[in-house]
Amino acid sequence: MPYLSRVSRPTPQGNVRHTSRTSGQRKALTAGKSSAFTLIELLVVIAIIAILAAILFPVFALAREKARQTSCLSNIKQLGLGVMQYTQDFDELYPANYLIAAPINGGTSTAFTWDQAIYPYVKSKQVYTCPDDAFAYTPSSSFTFWDGNLVTNATRRSYQCVSPLNTVQAGGYDTNTGVFGAGNASGASLAVVQNPSDTVILIEGWASYAASASYLGAYSSSYATGCDTWKLAGRKVGSAAAIDQLPTGCSGYLTLNPVAGHSGGTGENYLNADGSAKFLQWGKARNNDFAIFKLQKSTTTYTP
Repeated sequence: MPYLSRVSRPTPQGNVRHTSRTSGQRKALTAGKSSAFTLIELLVVIAIIAILAAILFPVFALAREKARQTSCLSNIKQLGLGVMQYTQDFDELYPANYLIAAPINGGTSTAFTWDQAIYPYVKSKQVYTCPDDAFAYTPSSSFTFWDGNLVTNATRRSYQCVSPLNTVQAGGYDTNTGVFGAGNASGASLAVVQNPSDTVILIEGWASYAASASYLGAYSSSYATGCDTWKLAGRKVGSAAAIDQLPTGCSGYLTLNPVAGHSGGTGENYLNADGSAKFLQWGKARNNDFAIFKLQKSTTTYTP
């Protein structure tokens, strides 16, 4: 019997049936089915993001505030360099808080203020403004300027020079404070300051009560004097604590809100008579009858 080979008959193309898939196809189908998040998974992701935001946002805010504080400190330091250069050119005398002089460029004030006196050394309007000084200012046209060119696009002035302040030791107005002297009088000599590295001559004075009148070149609120220690950041309004009280004759200022300051409102930046600058909390500034403002340090200890 002849050997018969088995021949497969071709299946018509139109009737081909594929009963199996390649491994690649199966993986693709499986991946397609598992790529979508379930509602529970989405809620978990949202919850994690919310928790991270709650943790990180305060950190970012604190970092931004620290950067503003540092910038503010740098600005007052630059003003201090201007003051130091001024003293070298004017027989080691600090500037006056203002001098009487004929106005220029259509100005309407005869007060040539300390900030204008050091401007040729500073050469930048921006350093007169602390980045944290965000109060709504009254338009500059409401005030008088010695230099009329400063009225347009006026620059906020966040810093004040220190003139004589009230103290307990003096029983009121204390001429042993403030190197910038009283109005229209020469500033003090460098030699008068007993401890330049611990004697404050510039403060941040942008309290809401006075901020509307603080512009570079304007006389109004250009210097701190008398009871203006109420402005210093960190003082607690309404507090009965001795540390939060003001000197002789200043009780009427206790209800005014001080400068917002830095580090949670605990203090502000100060410039010393040697041109150094530092951040101080209210307690340090208030200590021993505002000793850091006194040109000659007292041997008597006052409380607070």
